[in-house]
Amino acid sequence: MPGATLVLGGVERSPVMDNGRLVGFTEADFPSTLKCRISVGFGDSLALYQAIRGATVTFECDAGPVYVIREAAMRNVLTLETSGPGNVDLELVGSPAIEMLG
Repeated sequence: MPGATLVLGGVERSPVMDNGRLVGFTEADFPSTLKCRISVGFGDSLALYQAIRGATVTFECDAGPVYVIREAAMRNVLTLETSGPGNVDLELVGSPAIEMLG
């Protein structure tokens, strides 16, 4: 389904100021986050999706770039929407995403 989002993860830097001057940065590590929506059909197991842990996930953009997330795990508790086709929002977190180049 269209509309998936990927936060690459990695190091986030916050500026440190002293007397109105930038004197450095603090750094904190953040995981990658992948959010997407899937349609669940006959024979699909939500329990298997919920149990995802330690997975390798490939994220392919329509424009071409490909990213890999290692050690991914399901972050959210799954909720099935029963109106319409039966959609489920997934949110996976893992190690910072790695861009796969050519």
